[in-house]
Amino acid sequence: ISKLVMYTAGMTGAQLEKVSNESSLYALREGLDEISEEVFIEQINVEKYGKRITDKSIEAMLGETAYHEAGHAVISKLLSPENKIEQITVTAREDTLGFVSYDIENSNSNPSKKDLENRICVAYAGRIAQMKKYGEDGLDMGASSDLAYATKLAYVMIAKVGMDEELGHINLD
Repeated sequence: ISKLVMYTAGMTGAQLEKVSNESSLYALREGLDEISEEVFIEQINVEKYGKRITDKSIEAMLGETAYHEAGHAVISKLLSPENKIEQITVTAREDTLGFVSYDIENSNSNPSKKDLENRICVAYAGRIAQMKKYGEDGLDMGASSDLAYATKLAYVMIAKVGMDEELGHINLD
């Protein structure tokens, strides 16, 4: 129960209802006597991250994805050990080849400059780990959402919350 509560933190009532309904339907389709934790977790992941992708070409990228996600996880544990990792997966989904998810229940709602810089480092760590292992062949489009996140975070730090020494305490809005 505690794992399911942790994985559903931040979800709306409608999302929880959908997870419950989809889990029930899955159990009925598969002829299960009960709904297992695995079934619930899969439906939570479908709701949060999209359906699994099982394309053969995706399977070929499993190693690169594993290094990518490991990079995020290792740097996250080093720089922000207080952020509890909820799960790490290389299961491809509609929107991602893999992911590291965090327990957002205890997340810092007022992060410091150092916290934000650490988040940027974690975002870049996936691509860096992939390139360390595979060289230029590891440079692919898989890090696009990480790069977008890091760029947006850097922009917010500089242009909205005044965390740039050169520009000073400004908000460009």
